[in-house]
Amino acid sequence: MSSATGPVSFFLFYFFMASGPFLRSDASSSSDDLIADACSRCSEANPNVDYGFCVASFESYPQGNLAENLTELGRISIDILTENVTGTRDFVNGILENESLDPYVQGCLEDCSELYSDSIPTLADAAEAYDEGRYNDANIYLSSVMDASSTCGEGFAEKEGTVSPMENRNNDVFHLCAISLSIMSELRRLPVQEATS
Repeated sequence: MSSATGPVSFFLFYFFMASGPFLRSDASSSSDDLIADACSRCSEANPNVDYGFCVASFESYPQGNLAENLTELGRISIDILTENVTGTRDFVNGILENESLDPYVQGCLEDCSELYSDSIPTLADAAEAYDEGRYNDANIYLSSVMDASSTCGEGFAEKEGTVSPMENRNNDVFHLCAISLSIMSELRRLPVQEATS
């Protein structure tokens, strides 16, 4: 390593930290950059956030590329989560229409259906709290939904040999919750002008 590397690295580190991880002052910066920056920062701060999953979640959502700042991206993350939870609830109820289900699996699915049905109004509360800047309240609501996805999976695990048809769905909900929670964690640390510019 050359002797010049140290000062250069220090300058780049200082410049990056001083400009803020989500500062959006450049009007030409694309929403793709915002998504990449946000997902990178969140995945570094939270082991439950996978960078690739995070980026794909926003890019596959119709409004995912419309965010102009971190605050808007956080709100979109709750919309994505809400759509996913609603779809998961419908998925569970669809499986429950099968009259030949194993009784134990049926009981687990009924519990999951209730958990996800309850999560939908909880997410509405989370969105309202988020919109009002009550991030601590939104955090509580989102953590409740995250717990619901884990609880659903735990039911199947209690009986050895039981195969859960919910594993992928539960994992997606869990990781989407982690994304929303991580973005809010960043928002609480940033000055308002950086989060909304």
